[in-house]
Amino acid sequence: MALSDAVEARDHCLVFDDYDERANALKQDAFVLARFTGTLGSVELLVACSEASGPAAAALRSQPIGLRTVAFGRDAGPHGSGFRADFHAAQIMGSARQWALAESRLVSPEHLIVALADQASAEVTAVCDAAGIDLRIARNNAVALLGWLPDQVPSLKPLTPAGMMDRPPLPIADLPEAVWTEAQRRLERLPFPRVRRQSQWFALESNERRAAWRLADKHRLNDDQRFSLLVHYGDAVDRLAAIEIPQLLPPRPAHSEAMVVAHTGRQRDRFARRRIGNVFANWACWFGNRRAGIRDRWFRLTWRY
Repeated sequence: MALSDAVEARDHCLVFDDYDERANALKQDAFVLARFTGTLGSVELLVACSEASGPAAAALRSQPIGLRTVAFGRDAGPHGSGFRADFHAAQIMGSARQWALAESRLVSPEHLIVALADQASAEVTAVCDAAGIDLRIARNNAVALLGWLPDQVPSLKPLTPAGMMDRPPLPIADLPEAVWTEAQRRLERLPFPRVRRQSQWFALESNERRAAWRLADKHRLNDDQRFSLLVHYGDAVDRLAAIEIPQLLPPRPAHSEAMVVAHTGRQRDRFARRRIGNVFANWACWFGNRRAGIRDRWFRLTWRY
């Protein structure tokens, strides 16, 4: 990876006030790797940890072949401008921050190494095995540097619920049978023959999201079950709509087209603010949200099914 590319990427990264200097450099290195892969995940954080300073990180460099080469090849450098964080990375960074705040400390590379080792995702385990690295040694060094006893290491934060971010939802078979049976009965009653306008479809879609949430409350589902139900039920509603009212479904723009539209909108907003100030800049969005809320309430009052 070219040094100029890395410096350029770092210049565009935020410095986090709750991270110490080494952890900020580590996270910025992970951002550079994420531009190459398109995802900020546990492997990107692992490789960044291996290139940090300190004895715990040094244990991740105990073999001649570095983790960067094993994970990404020799030419791992930024090839894109954007990336997304996956649910593994969210748990690692969230846990490290929670542990540090509980002790009124800044997040350090050692916090991240412990979180990586305790999470032990399949991707991290595979990369460490291929590189001949024992992650437990790095973890033990990190625990000692943090002043923790081996049997008193805090627990990881819970994973992002299934169906959120990029974590797949639970299979329908793993949901309570009574819940999905009730959802199917509701799907059979959806009034697609009465839907004539796109605004009615938007209201119906919003009402069904609300109904799925109430169904989860009724059966006291946990978060994994709740958000998995929302995903599966929403997909089922969309599939039926694609069959019954395809002419009313809005087109889904390609990713590049959506980015252009978003960029153009931001430019227009900025010019508008320069002309008339900030007072009216977001009124169109505010009124649009109020209109959608009234539309949805009217739909619930007048449509019975």
